[in-house]
Amino acid sequence: MVALAIAALGLVLLARPGGAHVEALGVVAALGAALSFASYLGLARLWADPVRLPTLTVAFWLLVSSLVLTGALQLMVDARGLVPQLSLTGWTALFWLGLPASALPHVLVIATLRRMPASRAAPFLLLMPISGTLIAAALLGERLDQIQLAGAALILLGIAAATMRLSSRRERSGAAAD
Repeated sequence: MVALAIAALGLVLLARPGGAHVEALGVVAALGAALSFASYLGLARLWADPVRLPTLTVAFWLLVSSLVLTGALQLMVDARGLVPQLSLTGWTALFWLGLPASALPHVLVIATLRRMPASRAAPFLLLMPISGTLIAAALLGERLDQIQLAGAALILLGIAAATMRLSSRRERSGAAAD
């Protein structure tokens, strides 16, 4: 719990609430996405063994349902967006965003949850905000201030504490069983 609190503090510092000009609706949407993804991780792990949902089947239906939902939303917002008029570069970017940057991570997350407990895998997902921030700095020229760097350091500390604590607890319980 302490490791989680440290990482949460790091996330707050990395996000810089009040320090950046962001819309409240964006923050609410991001929190909703985080809670939704957390429930997805827990349920994928919960149903992995008793229901025996194959990794690729889960990923396939996840993406099909995303296609149906976003397609319906796109129709309501702007039907022309379903088949946009893009250049070759635009289609390449869309392809990259759709497959290696979106679909592949879901397959990898589900495969990870098959091989380790969610409590063990989840701390590593806290690397996403750090890597996203670093990618934004590299590609978009966004600057990180010292508070954000401290936040990233706290996230890394929280990940280390969460994973090392789990390892040492397992080793102690294994030694007690011997």
